[in-house]
Amino acid sequence: MMSAVNGHHPTLVAYTRAVEDDSLLGFLRAHEGQPRLFWQRGQYATACAGVGAAAVMSASGSDRFGTIRDCITDLFAGIHHDTTAPAEVRPRLFGGFSFNDTLHDDALWQPFGAAQFILPRLLLTRMGGYSWLTVCDYGIGDVAARVARLAETLTLNPSPSGRGTSEGVDKAPLRAAQSHLLDLTRSAQQVGEGVAVRASVSEHIDHPTWRKMLHEGIGMIHDGALRKIVLARALDADLDAPVDALLALETLEKSYPTAWRFLFEPTPGALFFGATPELLVRLEEGTLHTHALAGSTPRGASPGEDDRLAAALLASAKDRHEHALVVDWLRDSLTPISRAVEAADTPTVVKLKHIQHLFTPVSAQLRERSSVLNIVQRLHPTPALGGSPQAAAQAAIAQIEPMERGWYGAPVGWVDAAGDGEFAVAIRSAVATTRHVRLYAGAGIVADSDPDREWDETTLKFKPMLDVTGVGLVQSAECKVQR
Repeated sequence: MMSAVNGHHPTLVAYTRAVEDDSLLGFLRAHEGQPRLFWQRGQYATACAGVGAAAVMSASGSDRFGTIRDCITDLFAGIHHDTTAPAEVRPRLFGGFSFNDTLHDDALWQPFGAAQFILPRLLLTRMGGYSWLTVCDYGIGDVAARVARLAETLTLNPSPSGRGTSEGVDKAPLRAAQSHLLDLTRSAQQVGEGVAVRASVSEHIDHPTWRKMLHEGIGMIHDGALRKIVLARALDADLDAPVDALLALETLEKSYPTAWRFLFEPTPGALFFGATPELLVRLEEGTLHTHALAGSTPRGASPGEDDRLAAALLASAKDRHEHALVVDWLRDSLTPISRAVEAADTPTVVKLKHIQHLFTPVSAQLRERSSVLNIVQRLHPTPALGGSPQAAAQAAIAQIEPMERGWYGAPVGWVDAAGDGEFAVAIRSAVATTRHVRLYAGAGIVADSDPDREWDETTLKFKPMLDVTGVGLVQSAECKVQR
């Protein structure tokens, strides 16, 4: 964030216009070497791709949620947005939080920090078959002149160099770039399809250690200190080819069309991306949506087996108990700040490519307007990723797990000037550098959990990101993730 200069407080100005481009991933590929961001809720929902950074804010410690909220409020104070475009394409910040208040000394996670949010300099938004490009500038100077300069950057006049210099705004020849974006994306698809990636894979936590961890957690439950704890493990892979996060996102859209797909690249080559099925909160003008997603079983090899597994999941006392803990906790957490909270009486089963989950939607009408970040702070971590009671489970995770979770299992999403926004829980995700990738998977542990069954469940949860990062193509002799 920029401080006052010569007594002048910086302000945010933005300009938006409609554009022809509708290839968001191509847009990101054309801007390699800059901070890049991507967000989409489901295959047909509004999607956003951002490049560059007009403003960056970070925080750590127990009040990192409040610090980020206050910084964003200050950033949007007095915003000047010269546009006739829909409100849905207004400037917004994208980012996330680490699972814990602070990060340990883990090089993979250092570029992300305990909390980091970026206001993209260029934001391409696709909604309902139309696209808009927004350019932002956070600084000082005459507002009208600054808006005029931003509008000039969106005239789409090509330049041989492909870059401009006005107020530090990247004046990439967007019209020329647009004509090549689809070709770039198709080329990437052709390169990526069917390419076998060799990898050296190691486990942070082997099977004996996993069993020891779970016995310790289950012991805490039997002693009455916990009702549930979520424990995780990780895989590291060194690849012989660069990680292509954009191609991974495109593949994930085909395999997981209802998921929240995201990419955060705060500095070139530091990547956190995935396709999560779990919503933490969506806030729209005082209406809040969330859901419980806890209790899992594999998909069947045939429709009949698939239905039998789903029926067994619905009938499982262990899984229903684990799921009910999340639903009850969401209801109890939201009731004090809501006029009404609604949750389905019984769960249904949501079917993903490799796994099925128990699912219960929850909605609420807030008593008064609030920033989505206040709700994020209230809900993180839910019993689905932390455990119950919340504080005791989080402390137990720190004691039992011998690894850094980073942003895994934590909130990622966006927030706008009104305080509305959407955050998902960052599971089914990978953190990566150029040729190194780390994957995480966790399991909810209750009193009658079986460590071997939970190991198999986490192995199944690795599969989406193993496949799209190329590690899943490695022969089993080179990549042993089964016990």
